Amino acid sequence: METVSLKLVWIKVIVKKRTDFEYRIKAKIPHLPDFLRYIQYEVNLERLRVKRKERLTEPVQPSASDVSSNRRISFIFDRALRKFGLFSFISLSPSLPFALPFSPLRSPPRIGHTEATSSSNSIS
Repeated sequence: METVSLKLVWIKVIVKKRTDFEYRIKAKIPHLPDFLRYIQYEVNLERLRVKRKERLTEPVQPSASDVSSNRRISFIFDRALRKFGLFSFISLSPSLPFALPFSPLRSPPRIGHTEATSSSNSIS
C-alpha cells in the first residue's frame, strides 16, 4: 500500500515541476536558462527512469515511456531553438550540461555549388 501512495506522490511532484517549467517557458518574455533547466530536469528524470527499470528483476517489455521522454526533450529543445536561435546555443555549448544533438560549428554543405560552376560564370 505504501508503494502505491509513494508512486502517486512522485507522479504529483513530476506533474507539478513540469507545469511550473511550462509556465516559465510560455511567459511573455521567456528566458534561455528556463529552457535549459527544463531540458536538464527531463534528462535527469529519464536517467532515473532508466536506472529504476534496470533495477527490476524481471525483464520488462519496451513501453511508450521509452520513447516519449526523448521526444519531450527534443520538443523542448526545438522550442528553445525556434525562440532563441542556434547562435545562443553555440555561445553556451561548452557550459551545457548535456551534449547538443548536432555540431553547431560545422556549416551545412552547399548544394550545387562547386568550383567549376563558379569559374564558368565569371566574365573574361
